[in-house]
Amino acid sequence: MSGDTERRLVEVLRRAAALPPDQRRTWIEFTSGGDPRLHAGLEALLRESATLGAGAALATGAALEGEVARELAARLASQGGRDLTGRQVGSIRLDALLGEGGMGSVYRGFDARLDRAVAVKTVRHPSPEGLARFRDEARLLGGTEHPGICRVYDLLEEPDCDFLVLELIDGLPLGRWAQAGHDLDARLAVAEQLAEALAFAHARGIVHRDLKPDNILVTPDGKARILDFGIATLVRPEATGEAPETPDAGRFAGTPGHMSPEQARGEPVGPPSDLFALGLILHELVSGRPAYPRDLPPEELFARARRGETEPLPALDRDLRELIASLENPIPSRRPSAVETAARLAGLRAAPQRRRRRRAVGALAAAAGVLIVVTVLVIIRERLASARTAAESQRFAREAEEIGWRMAVEELAPRRSLAPVRDELLAQIAGLTARIPQ
Repeated sequence: MSGDTERRLVEVLRRAAALPPDQRRTWIEFTSGGDPRLHAGLEALLRESATLGAGAALATGAALEGEVARELAARLASQGGRDLTGRQVGSIRLDALLGEGGMGSVYRGFDARLDRAVAVKTVRHPSPEGLARFRDEARLLGGTEHPGICRVYDLLEEPDCDFLVLELIDGLPLGRWAQAGHDLDARLAVAEQLAEALAFAHARGIVHRDLKPDNILVTPDGKARILDFGIATLVRPEATGEAPETPDAGRFAGTPGHMSPEQARGEPVGPPSDLFALGLILHELVSGRPAYPRDLPPEELFARARRGETEPLPALDRDLRELIASLENPIPSRRPSAVETAARLAGLRAAPQRRRRRRAVGALAAAAGVLIVVTVLVIIRERLASARTAAESQRFAREAEEIGWRMAVEELAPRRSLAPVRDELLAQIAGLTARIPQ
């Protein structure tokens, strides 16, 4: 085990030991990502640290739990595994490594049998639980067809590794896409698509549980796609309407900084947890700042995540602020559903168009009003040509022009009630024309 990994593990133990006893278990889950074997290894190290000290406990634990320590080191230090580029798996050739994390790697591949490019996901050093989750992802998404969800093509099992064959998506991770200066409508459109995809998944009992910018790609034409259902689960809908309990209730799942309060507390989760995560994403999309500051110490992030205490929003449209606040509500039952969220986002996107239409209608009305006034003025000026004196003619002209300008100004204020003003102006025009010599 490297010195850097050892320092990381000692720091994890130190922070866990500093927490109240009733919070240590959830903190360990928070760190180990919900893998029972990693969780057990950390608990063993924590128990040893109480009597031996963190450094000695680490040495003892590493000797007793060598395989667990290796897996934990891979997760905490994000150490890469062996590169499988060039390997042939059935009809699929792995051409290039696209990315990797603590649990596995993703490759760009080519399926010679179907003549198409694909993405191939692998699991590194899988525990039985990790391998089961990997296969669950294939099972959950194998029959799922939605434009907002990455498609699963196949699951290939080899003696040393399993390979999940996925749709290859040409796009940027949401975080990088958001840095490109897209306008508010484009950002709301992405959030709307995510809500629609979640609505589709939730209707089929699928809860993602790890929705975050890294698990979302946006294509060049602005289409959002949700990836990585590796810790997704099926829920059992309850007749009560409450958030349904997940089959593995009590197990920690998710990513720090992108999870709901109930997830951070290790409680049962349902669709509302995905909606809280969507609220965090929308928060950052429209404000340019993460809902939880990225420089928070882990223990403070942990505490704030448990409370659902996000950063204040900047000045935004009232309806948009209310939507984000409702998604980030710490109480799951008070969050809107994915269907409602998609509808509200669609309404927010349509609002500027409605305002533009109202402005256009107002401009047309103003133009029509001005045309009427001009016509009246022309008639009045013709009648004034036979007025008895030049002074009377000029006075009538000034009064008529004043009426015309007032009508034009009032027509250009479409939000005001124009009926009383219109009636007053028409009465003045009638009075003026009555004074014109016949």
